[in-house]
Amino acid sequence: LPPRAESALTLLQAPAASGLSSLIDGVVHDVVSSAQFADIWAQSLRVAHERAVAVLQDEPGTALQLADDGVLSLDLGVVIERVKDALAERGVGVADLIPVIDRSIPIAQADALVLVRALYQVAVAAGFWLPWVLAGLVVLGVLLARDRPRALLWTSVALAAAFLLLAAGLGIGRSFFLGAVSPSIMTAAAAASLFDEVTALLSSTVAALALSAVLVALWAWVAGSSRAAVRTRTAVESGVAALRGVAERHGVSTGRFGVAVDRYRGPILVAGLVVALLLLIVLRPVSFGAVVGVAAGVLVLVVLVELLRRPPIAPMAPEEHP
Repeated sequence: LPPRAESALTLLQAPAASGLSSLIDGVVHDVVSSAQFADIWAQSLRVAHERAVAVLQDEPGTALQLADDGVLSLDLGVVIERVKDALAERGVGVADLIPVIDRSIPIAQADALVLVRALYQVAVAAGFWLPWVLAGLVVLGVLLARDRPRALLWTSVALAAAFLLLAAGLGIGRSFFLGAVSPSIMTAAAAASLFDEVTALLSSTVAALALSAVLVALWAWVAGSSRAAVRTRTAVESGVAALRGVAERHGVSTGRFGVAVDRYRGPILVAGLVVALLLLIVLRPVSFGAVVGVAAGVLVLVVLVELLRRPPIAPMAPEEHP
């Protein structure tokens, strides 16, 4: 440019920068004070939660970083991107020239955060393996027992009692939490909502596992050798046999298929139980409704097997002659 034009542009540099800074400051103020900022803040909290979990899991490349001295920093990328969009909507072409800004602010400083991260990683590993170890020990103990149905019955009763005690402990902990934080820190309603939101998954899982233990205990009792259990099984088998007899007299028979079902009844039921267990694993977190649905499916399978199977007819004893 000619020297005179260059001098004129130099004189305009400071006012232009001041005007642009004032415009951006106004847009930022409008964004923060707008109703839409609630959505931005909620999105920021969701991102912060995801990144906090990533930090605790020591994942590389996360925007939320935990330094060795316990300083936790949070970037404001979500808010900055919204400001850039607002500038572009107002026709400020310079918004397209703003690069991706990785601006972060310290939100907490505590040396214990590093210890928390280490404990979290240990807890995640233990939380994954301990249930399988416990299940393996339970199965091994039942298999080694002399009276397996009785061992399974009392093991299930003990597990159900433990889960019910845990549920009661959650209720007691809720009361202590409400008394500790309300009304000095937050209202009782807000504290109750916060506690219920945090423990909702744990509460539903505990209830589902307690129900599972009760159902297994009931099945073990029916399969046991007590007088009441034997009478129950005899009554059920007699009723099913009567239904099969009525069907046979009306020309409805399962034929060879029923003979095969009777022969492989045990493996069929075991396969059904394995499928039910796999469904509960796939449907994690375990819910009360999932346990009820899977239990109903197993019950339907047992009823179908009993109705379809065709046991061999016992030979009649020869008549005695005088």
